[in-house]
Amino acid sequence: MRTLLAAAVFLAFGCNMVRAQVGPVQHIQVGPLDRTYLVERAGPAETTGRLPIIIYLHGLGTLISDGVPPRFDVPFASLPELAPALVVHPQGVDRRWDPVPARIRTWQRLAGTSGEPVDDIAFLRALIDRLVADENGDPARVYVTGVSSGGFLVPRIACEMGDKVAAVADVIGTARQAVFKECSSPPVSFALIASTTDDTNPYAGAPGSELTRLASAPDLAFFFAQHDGCATRTETPLPHVDPALPSTVALTRFSDCADCADGTEVLFYRVDGSGHSVPSTAPIEAEGWNATGRRNRDFDTAQVLWAFFRSHRLAATTTPD
Repeated sequence: MRTLLAAAVFLAFGCNMVRAQVGPVQHIQVGPLDRTYLVERAGPAETTGRLPIIIYLHGLGTLISDGVPPRFDVPFASLPELAPALVVHPQGVDRRWDPVPARIRTWQRLAGTSGEPVDDIAFLRALIDRLVADENGDPARVYVTGVSSGGFLVPRIACEMGDKVAAVADVIGTARQAVFKECSSPPVSFALIASTTDDTNPYAGAPGSELTRLASAPDLAFFFAQHDGCATRTETPLPHVDPALPSTVALTRFSDCADCADGTEVLFYRVDGSGHSVPSTAPIEAEGWNATGRRNRDFDTAQVLWAFFRSHRLAATTTPD
């Protein structure tokens, strides 16, 4: 469990040691709402130079001060190769996010019983500006990942915040198909991790109204490959680490994209045989394979996403004096 008080957590990896300093809940006013977030500082406090920013969007029902259940965690701050960096945990209003583009709906999502309008994109824009101005964040290295329902906001971010983020990752979520109609950002490197046997977010999508219809995972990956103008597609099976576990992975990479200045790319990790959980190389939890979401063990999500993020940056950014 994360604490609301400043703390230092030491995580050992062989001869390497990573320190993650978890700060108190912070507040930022966005329109009529007081929005909150936590910041983990991976690496020494005395680090000089601007720091990459990784924003983690939680799943449905999560309270950031309580931490993230292991099956949904992407523990970037524990990676020895990450430090120094900022790992940021925004809090969704009513513990959720809004995956529907604001320009095409006829209603506003409101905050609980208060009736105040919620604008998650405005919140994230203001948060990034705050992190750059007050936390020494690097505006050229802003990355976003969302897990489960947090993942459904990621395609909106790619489509509406291409001027703010260098790369994004949707983990065990997909998208509302309505997002495809309102995608006006420049090309953004996009990663998707989805399970064909996810029993919560259907890999094949789901029918519904114009605003609720869910895109399939392949359609989402192909949409961003087309949006980014990618010309080359390669598919590679990942090594199957534990033959006793009935889950394997194939990686499809879309490259040679239209905006090649920063090597724009789209990655699609198709996971077969797992459940609604974040792939991890950590040992199986005590509760067992089924009770903990049938987590694939062939790759570590935090490691592959950080390798993906760190190879991308925004070409034209400005920093405060």
